[in-house]
Amino acid sequence: MLVLWMTVADAQSMKLQLSDSTVISGIRIRVTNLNRQDETFLDLTPGHDTVAVSKLDNPGITLALGTAFNRYSIAGRAMVEEAGIIPLDLRRPGFQNTMTILKSGPESGFYAIYFKDDYEGTITYLSEDSSTFDFFATGSDQSRFSLLIQSSATGNYT
Repeated sequence: MLVLWMTVADAQSMKLQLSDSTVISGIRIRVTNLNRQDETFLDLTPGHDTVAVSKLDNPGITLALGTAFNRYSIAGRAMVEEAGIIPLDLRRPGFQNTMTILKSGPESGFYAIYFKDDYEGTITYLSEDSSTFDFFATGSDQSRFSLLIQSSATGNYT
C-alpha cells in the first residue's frame, strides 16, 4: 500500500513526479461551505489501482471516496469503483455548498467522467478540466453523489 504524507492539494500543486516520465493523474473533488472545506482524490495513474489512504472524519464537513464502510481520502479506482460507479460519501455539509471537480494528468483524458446527483436526478458530463456545482444540503447527502467513469476508447463503463 502506498501512503502519502501530504495533502491532495500539495501533491496536485507540486505535480508530484513518480519518475522522469510519470505524473500523477486523477480527479480531485473539493466541497466548500463558508469557511469549511474538505477534499478527496481519485488516483487514475497506471499501477495505482490499489492505492488507499483511509479517511478520518473532520469536525466539520467531510468528503470521502467510497461508502460508509470503506471511506478513503485518496484511492485508486479498484478500491472504490463498482461497475463504473464511484460513490462519494459527504457528511455534515452546511446549508449551501459548492463542489469543485478538477481533472489532472494525462490519464484523465482516457475516460469520460460524469457527475451524478441522485437527489436532483441529474447526470452531468465533465467536459472541462474543472467543473463546479452548487447545491443545498438534504438529509440524504451521505449517498447522494457519485462519479461515473466510462472508457473513452470502448464506450463501456469500466
